[in-house]
Amino acid sequence: MNTKFQSINELFKDRTKSKRCAGRNSHQISSFYLCCSILLCGLPLTSDAQTVGVPLGGIGAGSVQIEADGRFRVVAISGAERAPLEEMSGFFAALWTRTALRTTAEVLASTGVFDLPLSVSAPTFKARFPFALLSYPDPARPVSVTLSAFSPLIPYDVRNSSFPGFLITFQLKNETNEPIEVSAALSVENLLGRSRGEGGVVFVSVPAAEGNFGGRFVGTGKSELVVQVQPPRGDALFTQTATNTANKSPQWWSEFAKEGRVSVEGQGNAKTIRITPEARSSVFAVRLNLKPRERIEIPFSVAWNLSRPARKDISEAFVPTPAEIFPSALLSARELLNQRLSLTALTEEWQSRISNSNLPLWLEEALINSLTPLNTSVIRGTETPYLVLMNGEQIATPAQSRPALLSLDALFPTLLSTQLEGQNLRRNDLSEPLSLLENDKPDLALSLLERNETSRSTEDKTLSRLSVLQILPALWGFQHQQNEITLTPRLPGTWRSLRAPIFAPGFWAYGDFVPRARGYSLSFRLDRTFAVQFEEGKKSKRPSAAPDLTLSSLVLPSPPRVGNAPSTIYARLRQSALGVHVTPLPDNKIRVTFDTPLHLVAGDRIDLEAK
Repeated sequence: MNTKFQSINELFKDRTKSKRCAGRNSHQISSFYLCCSILLCGLPLTSDAQTVGVPLGGIGAGSVQIEADGRFRVVAISGAERAPLEEMSGFFAALWTRTALRTTAEVLASTGVFDLPLSVSAPTFKARFPFALLSYPDPARPVSVTLSAFSPLIPYDVRNSSFPGFLITFQLKNETNEPIEVSAALSVENLLGRSRGEGGVVFVSVPAAEGNFGGRFVGTGKSELVVQVQPPRGDALFTQTATNTANKSPQWWSEFAKEGRVSVEGQGNAKTIRITPEARSSVFAVRLNLKPRERIEIPFSVAWNLSRPARKDISEAFVPTPAEIFPSALLSARELLNQRLSLTALTEEWQSRISNSNLPLWLEEALINSLTPLNTSVIRGTETPYLVLMNGEQIATPAQSRPALLSLDALFPTLLSTQLEGQNLRRNDLSEPLSLLENDKPDLALSLLERNETSRSTEDKTLSRLSVLQILPALWGFQHQQNEITLTPRLPGTWRSLRAPIFAPGFWAYGDFVPRARGYSLSFRLDRTFAVQFEEGKKSKRPSAAPDLTLSSLVLPSPPRVGNAPSTIYARLRQSALGVHVTPLPDNKIRVTFDTPLHLVAGDRIDLEAK
């Protein structure tokens, strides 16, 4: 992905001036390597830079990028990183409105698409991977419109994080006290075989099923690109058509601009249109009436399925999406629509855990957006979830892959297990030095970050983003071995507390650490446990239920001591005092051993006071 920032220094300065960052002059980061990763590769939360975007697509499925100006571009759904489709004039969203006095039609973008009318003002863009939200302000428009796009990314759920497709939802509201007509349209360009110059592609409308309507491009072999839409009401009019024109204006636009529809009605119509690889688009439109002040959503899904890999330098065993997981683009598109609410909620869950922390806003942003290479730099194998990590045009070296594997350990341990097995590695082989934290030099970490180092080569930038998520366990000093958890927070001198999530293989937790003059308080709340699925070939083994977390001891920081006085620890669980005994350890640490091992379930919280 060739995304570049126009002014990365200005973006960083704007974010650090936010209220969330007030009073924090030093930020703790695990290493110089990670410091550079945040600035060089993180996506901004909001930006006017038109080159900033969000890649849409699942792990190993390729991606289509939606950008801050409303364009869809940089397509690599075939895994052909050598020749992604940088520009696609036929891939865009459009809106039509009609009131008693006025009829309007516009492309929801701020840069040119053919010679069609564009939005009056540039959209407001918010990116939090894998979500993109674009709002189109126009006081003269009777309808407020927001366009949201995302592809599911759900930790521990490899299957639902690997959809070869994405969702686009029009959110419309009638801002007047009169009924009006609206039509939302999505124009999708033919993407099949474009990078390889293949012909023989046809467009076929798909009969309605389960309240979904749409059509698909069908290429050679079993390759297909499917678009589905789910009108919010039964009285909505769905129409679709495809065009071979490469003229400045699509043939269907004049009818859409007048009536909010296109020429071919889609319900039950099995019309086949033969097109060439240069065909620009098919278009799908939903027209309906809005009551005064009514708000609706019109979701579209786009999905693909490819018959063979595009890269000749990769074994034929590897294709972007395993056929046995998603055998049909049509089924994938329908499932995305039918399950969109649950997929959205599960994707938002891990993001909200980071957003509810007291970390600086720029760091929250970097953590959330650090997973973008899963959509842009990974090809999945057919037999197992083994990953081929790409770095630009080349397969990543083991050194380049290590940061990616570090994050998979916490969020997708199934993928990590198959990776380690394939490379004959162990988890211990992935350890990365955390010298800046171990030497208690957060000020140095901050200075390296502010210097905006650009010395790292292009080959290191893409995959290094995935290692940013390792900042969280580094800040917590977190380790989990057998029945013991280590929590030794390392806070910069200006930080008064740390409240942040803990993502670990097998469970999610939340911690709250507050240092005091003569000790500290620390709480550890277990939020979720996971039954980790490990796959062997085409067979899988899944525990029947998520296990409890058994805890015999904690390794904690040693509180300040007066003379040789021993440390005192008070511990409570479910409002009941716990019996513990304390053992001093080297490096200013202590081990707190519970008299009786704890069997924690989701919702349990251990509260500790150290004096």
